[in-house]
Amino acid sequence: MIEIPVYFLEETKNLLVEIQFRTIAMDFWASLEHGLKYKNIAIDSDLSNQLKQVAEEITRLEEEMLTIRKMIED
Repeated sequence: MIEIPVYFLEETKNLLVEIQFRTIAMDFWASLEHGLKYKNIAIDSDLSNQLKQVAEEITRLEEEMLTIRKMIED
């Protein structure tokens, strides 16, 4: 984490921020999950399991794409 200055009307405060690097697929998944949680949409165990499976598939695909990229670069 790092600190950045945040400017308010009458003061400036240094606040800790978290920087995340995401692939497009990771961002899509995170946005979907965030929308479900904060729009008070009930997430049952089936939906939770499906989201977990999608996250695992995204990871697998990203690893495969990285392997392909390395093959192309070599």
